[in-house]
Amino acid sequence: MFEKADVHLLAGEALIEAHHAQTALLTQEASGDPVALSLLMVHGQNHLIIAITFKDMAKEIIDVYQKLEVK
Repeated sequence: MFEKADVHLLAGEALIEAHHAQTALLTQEASGDPVALSLLMVHGQNHLIIAITFKDMAKEIIDVYQKLEVK
């Protein structure tokens, strides 16, 4: 049962790639090279942080249920 849950959490690679893109933009801005800020950019940032948060929460919930099943 939990193996299927782990498979569904494999979005990690896409999230890592998106996070690297975000970090590159932040680095660019911090280096003094401005990044164009748009509503689309803000919206994308919001989706990224929500996706990362939901993935982390899902993993925590799975871990809790795994521990309960063992007992």
